Amino acid sequence: MAPPPSSSASTERETMTTRRSVLVTGGAGFIGSHTVLQLLREGFHVSIIDNLDNSVPEALDRVRALAGPALAQNLRFFLGDLRSKEDLEKVFSSKRYDA
Repeated sequence: MAPPPSSSASTERETMTTRRSVLVTGGAGFIGSHTVLQLLREGFHVSIIDNLDNSVPEALDRVRALAGPALAQNLRFFLGDLRSKEDLEKVFSSKRYDA
């Protein structure tokens, strides 16, 4: 059995992931919302772009509730369509994304 990670290794991992920003397309849908929740729990800053055609805003409320108030602060939502150049410019001009 491997020894537990040292506190410095754990702190280093937390510092690395809290700096990362991820853009999730369709993040209010079933698969996207589960992905977003896991990314928040792993320490990522998550931005979502979704046009809500196949989802509802309440899905994001549930993600925020499950993540808790501290992690929910790392979630941003953009109502928009990937086919719209204006919507994409709004998303990409607001932040730099790592993935």
